[in-house]
Order: sequence, then C-alpha cells, then structure tokens
Amino acid sequence: MERMLAFQPMVSTIDAENIIYLARGAEYVGEPTDINEAEKVAWFDLGDVVPMIERGEVVGSSSVGGLLAAPSRLG
Repeated sequence: MERMLAFQPMVSTIDAENIIYLARGAEYVGEPTDINEAEKVAWFDLGDVVPMIERGEVVGSSSVGGLLAAPSRLG
C-alpha cells in the first residue's frame, strides 16, 4: 500500500484528516458482507471516473479525491 493523498474534508470546522492509500493487486472474492461499509462495490475503468463524478454517481469526498488522484499514480 502506498499513501496517495491526505485532505481535511471540513476545514475550519473540525480537525479530521483523511488519508487515502492506493493498494495494488486487488482481487474480487465475493459480495460485501457489511451492509454499512458501502452503498455499491463495483469494478470499473479509471477512464470512466470523471463522467461518473459529473453524473453524481460518486459523491463522497474521499472517493472523489482518491479516484481523481489514482491515474497519476498508476501511470
């Protein structure tokens, strides 16, 4: 795992640094078992990220930041 970026989602309100890591070699092993962890888990091409964000399909600040930063780390 490699530290990709850190950000403060609520600047001037609360000190809550979020750190996003890039993990390589992910492997699909089955459906999620914790219903509170994610609304949806899916594989998609990084080229689809910006249109997905623009359509409002990805709205969480951590997800948006991580997905936008990932291509620069993956070359």
